[in-house]
Parts: sequence; C-alpha cells; structure tokens
Amino acid sequence: MEKQQLIVHAGSHKTGSSAIQRYLFDNWQRMDGVAYLNRGKPNASPWMLQAFKHDIAELPAFRSRQLDAADSADMRKRARSVLAEQAGQSSAPLSILSAEAIGAFNLPELQALRDFVSPFFSQITLHQYFRPIKARMESAFQEKLKHGATTLEDKFPLAYCHTLDLQDSVFGKENVHAYKYDSACFPQRDVVAHFLDKLGLKAAQGSVSTPVNAGLSLPAIQLLYAYRKFNPVLARGDRALVRKLTELRGEPLRFNSALYQKLVVLTQEEIERFKERAGFSLAEETDADDDIGIRDEEDLLAIPQRSIEWLHEQLGPRLAVGKTDLQAVASMVSLLAEQQNRRG
Repeated sequence: MEKQQLIVHAGSHKTGSSAIQRYLFDNWQRMDGVAYLNRGKPNASPWMLQAFKHDIAELPAFRSRQLDAADSADMRKRARSVLAEQAGQSSAPLSILSAEAIGAFNLPELQALRDFVSPFFSQITLHQYFRPIKARMESAFQEKLKHGATTLEDKFPLAYCHTLDLQDSVFGKENVHAYKYDSACFPQRDVVAHFLDKLGLKAAQGSVSTPVNAGLSLPAIQLLYAYRKFNPVLARGDRALVRKLTELRGEPLRFNSALYQKLVVLTQEEIERFKERAGFSLAEETDADDDIGIRDEEDLLAIPQRSIEWLHEQLGPRLAVGKTDLQAVASMVSLLAEQQNRRG
C-alpha cells in the first residue's frame, strides 16, 4: 500500500490552535482526502504527551496520578497503540495530527515521534505558528493566571530559535514550516482559513470557523489577579469563573515597555537569527501601548469602579460586599466562582 503524507501541527500555544483543532475535528470527514488523527478530542496534546513525553509523571496535568515507571510505560504503550492503529488504517492521502504540546518536545521526544510515525507515512511536515514576542508574553501571563497564581516577577524565556533548531534537525529544514501569527495576514483574518490554504485544502462545504478560547479583558484579569492573591491554588469552580469573566468587557491586557524589558529573556541576536530562519520578524514596537500598558502590580490591582459595579450586578444585593478593599474584592470574586459552579 502506498504510504501517505502526515501534517504535524505543533501549535504553538495561543496561536489559534484550538480553533484549528475544533474545525478539523468537526469537519474532516467532509473534506476529500483528509484524515484527522484523534483520540476522541480535538486537541491531541494529552495523547501525544502520553505517547512520547519522557517525564510524563512530573507534568502538572499528570502529577496527581502518582505514576510510577510501570504506569508511565503502560500509558505510553496504549497511547502509541492507538496512534499506530489510526495511522495504519487511514487510506487518505493526507493525515493531520494537531497537538501544540509537540512544539515543546525536546530532541529525544521529537525523534521518538518521527521514528514511530515514519513507517506509516512517506512524508512528514511540521507546521507551527509563532506569536510576536510581547503579545506572546501578555497571552502567556493570562493563561498562567487562569490556572493558578502568578506574578509580574516571572520571566519569559522564549526559546523560539531553539525550537526551530530542534525541529529542523529531526524533520529536515525543508519540512518545517513557520508562520507568523498575525490576523492581518490571514484570509478573512481567520487562522483556520490560513492553515487550510497553506495545506492546499478547501473548507468543508457549509462549515464555519468559530473563535475558541476567548481571552479576558484587562478588567477581568484584574479581578482574577486579586482573587488569586488570596486563592493561589486552582479550585473547584475556577473554570466556571473564568468563563464568566469573559463577559466583562474592556480594553485588552498590555504590558508597558518597561515591564516588557524587565521580563523578556531573549537577545537581539536571537531575534535576528529567528528572522533569518523563519523569514519574518517577531519584533514589535514595544512602546506602542505605553499609554495603557501596565507597569507593575500596583497598576494591575488598580481595579476600576465599573468592575466593582459589575460584580455587584452578578451577585445581587444579598451577596455583594459593600467594601472595596482588595480582600473584599477577592471575596466577591470567590462568591462569583461558587455561584457559577453551582449553576454548572
């Protein structure tokens, strides 16, 4: 049997991966000559971590399971068995595997992935989007805050060059494709349309790409940051709380250039080397948002009155707290989390 082509979409994080995955998961069976490799979920990251990540037991998502070496080996065997079954059964000319976790694989893990899928596919290409540096930092801060306590002291080591170096060495430079995550460059400003176009695919008839994982506004992030000061560990109801906070509108989170310079761990030499390899620059005008950008924790905790009013509207007079000090605000956000959790 003639072997087919495999497209590995490796993210990266916060570059529309969820939208691409959801679209492919929902529509691949209506797309001619395409198979979407999945384990019942749009995002294959947990599956790929189980199959190839060497330190699976130490990852936050798996740590609570207290896996020993035998458990990890059994998990790896089962995950790889499903991948082999799907790859072996597919007769489509083009198969797609989408897992942003692959974008963070180290050299042995990338090699293990390549060696495992190579018998099934005549060609393997890897596709990855990269977000401009400052925007990536702002997005990463928000994501960390959603999943637990974080501070404005945490550095952001962005190993963009190292990532491409590893992928080039494993798959071959000609098979690794890097794209700038910039909606202004996408057809209809849609990353899904851009991804399909790069693969030479047409959208499934009647399908529509929809946004996934909407970000939080600055007012919402401020409330969540205040809540995390007193509730640093992810708790039951926090996911529902984040969903509710997406309803609080306002300006986006932006870092002041001074804060950006304090937190970024990336040299100008690395920025230039990435530009030479990828064919586009990730540099930005870092002071473009200085008039609205936060400079420190004091700015982040300067919660506007309209956010307090929004909390009162959600909680009602019976639960709303009259005081507006930081702990009182955190208490109201905690009540909102409990309320949303009860509502399911």
